[in-house]
Amino acid sequence: MTHLVSIVIPTYNRANLIAATIASLQQQTYPYIEIIVVDDQSTDNTAAVVESMLKLDNRIQYHLRPNTKPKGANACRNFGLEITKGDFVKWIDSDDLLSADAIQIQLNAIIKEKADLCICKTSIFTEDNKLNPFKDWGDMNRHATPTGFIIDGFRFHTCSGLWKKSFFGSIYPWDEEQMNSQEWLMHFQQLCKGVNIVKCNEYLSFARYHNNNMSNRSNKKGKYYFNECTARIKGITFAKQCKIKSYRLYHKLTKQLFWYFLFVVYKGSPLLAFRLLPKLFINVIYLFPPLKSPAAA
Repeated sequence: MTHLVSIVIPTYNRANLIAATIASLQQQTYPYIEIIVVDDQSTDNTAAVVESMLKLDNRIQYHLRPNTKPKGANACRNFGLEITKGDFVKWIDSDDLLSADAIQIQLNAIIKEKADLCICKTSIFTEDNKLNPFKDWGDMNRHATPTGFIIDGFRFHTCSGLWKKSFFGSIYPWDEEQMNSQEWLMHFQQLCKGVNIVKCNEYLSFARYHNNNMSNRSNKKGKYYFNECTARIKGITFAKQCKIKSYRLYHKLTKQLFWYFLFVVYKGSPLLAFRLLPKLFINVIYLFPPLKSPAAA
């Protein structure tokens, strides 16, 4: 049975990089794909680059983020999901790459194991060090559980995942208010929901590292840490809603929240810190051991 795989690419001012990303998708050995580019209303010639490619490949689509959606990659990702026609969906940033057999290998695995998500290894690369398979992004060898994610450091890159579209139902998985730490929040929330994961122990996706990455140290201002805080607050709230019973998990999340709050202050953003204070006080109780700690989940 043939399955259509939808690949969603949010982009903004990536005219110099997006052609390479799309080319890596065009070279897939699995041909039944749709490539959906959602442009966050770029001011460079991203549109011209994509439109020149879609004229030669009818699997490519180009869409502007609707004005009814807030600015940001998350809104583009959600809009892309909304218009997909495939049974499976992969999100890839407009500066990342896939190996030619990535979709075929991941699709075979997710169908064989009847999983909701297939993840693969991701390697970091730069312009000077392309496709180095020895610099991993994240650690997918840990337990794929909420506690494994928070306590043990289980991680996978956005471009690593191939998702069964029906897993999300009618819920948009990307928080459109988050300017960073959105991947962290999205993945943690799906783990709390109980996503069934199969792992491919191969390097099939490649994450480009450059100066414009939000995770680059020079880009970490007060607002960056404010978003780290809001992601932890939302993570704690969502875990409670999913009835995750792990004192260690909540304790670790609250410690992270506290330290990120201090960085908001340190980075000279007192107004942002003031906005966080009520939530900080509500959650700080998890920093202290209870009289009887619940068993870890």
